[in-house]
Amino acid sequence: MERDTGFWVMDKKGNDLGLKRRVYFIFLIFLFFFFLVPFRAKMTNLNREPAILKGRFIVEPRRGNIYDSNGILIAGTEPVYDVYLDVDYLLKLTSNGELNLKVELEKLREMFKVDMEEERIIKNGHRRIITLRRGITQLNFSPEEFPYLSVRKRYRRVYPFGDLVKQIVGKTSWDGAPLSGIEKSYDDLLSAGSEGVIEYDRRGIYRILGGILRFKHKSDGKDLKLNLDLKLQRIVKEELERTVKEEKAKGGMVVIMESKTGRIRAMYSTYGWNTVVMSYFEPGSMMKPITYSIAKQNNLIFEDDEFHCDGRIKPVEDVNVVIRDTQSHGDLKLPDAFAHSCNVATVIIARRMNEILGRYGIYKFLRRFGFGSKTGIDLPGEISGVLKKPNEWSRIDFAEIAIGQGIGTTPIQLITAVNAIVNDGILVAPRLVGKAEVERRVISVETARFVKKLMRKVVTDGTGKKANSNLVEIAGKTGTAQKAIPGEGYIEGKFYSSFIGFFPYDDPKYTMLVIIDEPSNGKYYGGDVAAPLFRRIVERMVKDEKSSSNHVIRVYPWKMPDLSGLSVKDALEILQHLGFRRDEIEIEGEGLIVKQIPPPNTCLKDVKKVILFLSFEDFSSVE
Repeated sequence: MERDTGFWVMDKKGNDLGLKRRVYFIFLIFLFFFFLVPFRAKMTNLNREPAILKGRFIVEPRRGNIYDSNGILIAGTEPVYDVYLDVDYLLKLTSNGELNLKVELEKLREMFKVDMEEERIIKNGHRRIITLRRGITQLNFSPEEFPYLSVRKRYRRVYPFGDLVKQIVGKTSWDGAPLSGIEKSYDDLLSAGSEGVIEYDRRGIYRILGGILRFKHKSDGKDLKLNLDLKLQRIVKEELERTVKEEKAKGGMVVIMESKTGRIRAMYSTYGWNTVVMSYFEPGSMMKPITYSIAKQNNLIFEDDEFHCDGRIKPVEDVNVVIRDTQSHGDLKLPDAFAHSCNVATVIIARRMNEILGRYGIYKFLRRFGFGSKTGIDLPGEISGVLKKPNEWSRIDFAEIAIGQGIGTTPIQLITAVNAIVNDGILVAPRLVGKAEVERRVISVETARFVKKLMRKVVTDGTGKKANSNLVEIAGKTGTAQKAIPGEGYIEGKFYSSFIGFFPYDDPKYTMLVIIDEPSNGKYYGGDVAAPLFRRIVERMVKDEKSSSNHVIRVYPWKMPDLSGLSVKDALEILQHLGFRRDEIEIEGEGLIVKQIPPPNTCLKDVKKVILFLSFEDFSSVE
């Protein structure tokens, strides 16, 4: 029988049964303090450890590349490297005798020009991490030689063709933010990638192996293919700069559009900014195709209409304003009036428009052609030009607008409007990427073809004879506009010389606008300055297309073909057709193929690997 005396329990023999219980109790208390409390403390430290010891690396995504219509890279990224020193790890390796601190510091001094202040920091261990270099393009050391160094890879934007396309492509800031051009308007696409993340134990910060806590792969931005043709862009630049130099002009601009699609194939301005979309001017006689289109659409003119020109006309008899011509044309029919850019005939036509349509009717048609509003081209900074509302018109504005005065149009606006005539009456919005989203009928097919016929006569028999070519039929309209300062009037002796046209005449493929700003070499009429430039560009384009169509790569199953001048895409297709795997083809550089190993005509049975060398600098030589 047990006797319970509280804590002490005795059996009938007097043995203390509580002794075992007390021993167990004391043992449990010992376990609690010896194991459970330290364990709880350890758990507390572990919970805190990520906040204290966890580090993070952000792996930058690559911004998307930008290519021309033929797949040539015109904006891309190159890898650059930031080099870091893990001071803790260096001191650990030198303290345990694996490395000599003095020797390692000397290596760092020679390679990275480490100054004495950094040496002091390293020796004293005041900072865990030191940035040795940022943005280097090549690494000239190995991880085995410098185990305490770590490298972070990032990307820097590069533009291989520089000024040739900079006004279109734009640029980014040093940290990758879009500033202008396509880089800005398509930033959402180009920067659509997501960052990668490396989380690591900061106690072994740059000894990544074994120290990674979490890793998330990056995804890069989307690539972009422009409608721009780099070959045409180069032709435009060369011919425009030649004319500006020969005519001692202030500058100039050219834009080429695919007539049926609105795709912009070339766009270049000699100024430091894109004047094609961000500036406006008075179009002068290049406005006459629009005037004649509105009149014809409303049955106000006919091919056999006759006019008399004595060199001057008052649009409104009781308003003392006279519009003058360059000469007295005498009696002439409508096609000749257009071909010789007769202001008097155009004002007479404008009178008919004003009588039948009124200023509001004329304004409505001008708006349908896109004047006074942005075209919607996919470039930032486009302006709307200047088109006064009808209630702001003076009594003679209908006549001045008809001959291209009193209206301000951007170059991209004007080519879009005239191209609606070229495209059988359908206006298509200009696009640098993809196809036009905006299409609308402005005039009938019959009206468009009537005016196109008049534009052909300008080149064969009128003011645009110097645009005529034996290679292809060109149609167009000359323009000579006196420069004006808003609010001050016209500037004596300062002109825009211009020509807008299309080719081939029977089946238009391209529409082009050329403008020369302030020619000062004795000529300033559009037919004398701009028309020859238009012809030279067209003839180079035609010759280039014929040359490209005649460029046949002969491929035989037993010998290496000549791949020079091809893009990577075309070369890979040929080589893979010959049986080469992708891992047997090595590509060096960017651009077009300028050299290959093995050389052309090498027996294929002896070829185990193909190396293709690409270049931008040699691009012009392989066009």
